Amino acid sequence: MKPIEQLTSEAIAGARRQLKNRNCTRCNAVVITSENSLDIFCDKCTKEIEFEKQLRSAEKLKEAWERICPPIHKQTEIEKLPNREASNSALAWKFSERGLLLHGQTGTGKSRTAWLVLKNAHFDGKKILVLNGASAIRYAAIFSTSTADAEKWIDRHANVDVLFMDDAFKVKLTESYEAALFAVIDSRMENLRPIIATTNDTGETLAGRMSQDRGAAMVRRLRECCDSIGF
Repeated sequence: MKPIEQLTSEAIAGARRQLKNRNCTRCNAVVITSENSLDIFCDKCTKEIEFEKQLRSAEKLKEAWERICPPIHKQTEIEKLPNREASNSALAWKFSERGLLLHGQTGTGKSRTAWLVLKNAHFDGKKILVLNGASAIRYAAIFSTSTADAEKWIDRHANVDVLFMDDAFKVKLTESYEAALFAVIDSRMENLRPIIATTNDTGETLAGRMSQDRGAAMVRRLRECCDSIGF
């Protein structure tokens, strides 16, 4: 058996034989490497490429936010919101299984605050879907056309990273839409996915907008999975 020193020397020599001079694909600098891949980059270019990827990712997030956020909420300044204490409490939210239930009278800054919370989540890489008054009309069109597509709609809203319900119960709820909302909320609660919700209602008036067998249960689920902040 060869002594350990000789084995080590042979291993080092073998490794050295595998090294060869290559030229950086980007700047043509000489790179000593054992890699056989088509593209080889020096340390400087590797760092530059990673930085460029981060810039492209940030730009994509910015473009996506422009599509997601309504124009009226893009220029919101927290200093000008009417209830700074409540807004600051909401903005302390960090992505977790617990969401936020922002409630109070109209004009108190609930939706504007919620969009600031959502902006933070979006630029942290979280996917967001929004349910509002118009969502009931869109769902009705989907449901009337295809039950399979309606199921996909429910699944998509149940599994997105963050679901924003902006006065989603304010419209008159059909049986099918109410059932869909209940399924979405129930699934998100069971799977620890957060909901950000705004409402002008109290728990009692919110339950009153829905059928007797779902109203109280829906409100209870929202209270259990969200931290309540009054505006």
